[in-house]
Amino acid sequence: MKDVVLSENEGELSFALNEVSSHSEVVVKEFVLIFERYLGDKTDIQHAFQAFLDWKKIVTRLLPWPRKGIERKRHI
Repeated sequence: MKDVVLSENEGELSFALNEVSSHSEVVVKEFVLIFERYLGDKTDIQHAFQAFLDWKKIVTRLLPWPRKGIERKRHI
């Protein structure tokens, strides 16, 4: 996310956005694996996964800001 906020041009921004997207996909796949193999209390994983989903909602709302020309100061 830091790279999205600090991007100086469209190329850097696109690269950073793609990185966030690809890492998010990996995280979801890892959670699937954890849900399958974790032997402890599943609510532990559910809380962590919910925190990730909450973070993703915020990110989805913030990602268009650099392209809309909103000042960088507002991101930080």
